Amino acid sequence: MLNGPKRDEQVENMITTVRNIARVGVPILGYDWMPSKVWRTPRQAIRGGAMATAFNYEIANTMPLTHDREYTEEEMWANLEYWIKIITPIAEEEGIRLGIHPCDPPVEKLGGIPQ
Repeated sequence: MLNGPKRDEQVENMITTVRNIARVGVPILGYDWMPSKVWRTPRQAIRGGAMATAFNYEIANTMPLTHDREYTEEEMWANLEYWIKIITPIAEEEGIRLGIHPCDPPVEKLGGIPQ
């Protein structure tokens, strides 16, 4: 996702995964494009004192970079386009439908990475 030194190795792994799930009859591959994680800030007590995950954008914006530097929106789109142009034809060949999960939470940038 971040165009690291093992990008092409990871793409090859995903090609193998797509072919394998096709062989066992799985019709859809759902994926996300969130290189860091699903972001959460400290849990909060909700109704009845139950603890729940939470997200506070103000708190999240004070957290450090999740990777080595800030990334641009253009870089992230280029990386996604690279992946899609390779994986989509393989998925189509294998009869697999692709579904991308929206960023969670849906904010502009987290940890230096555009969402």
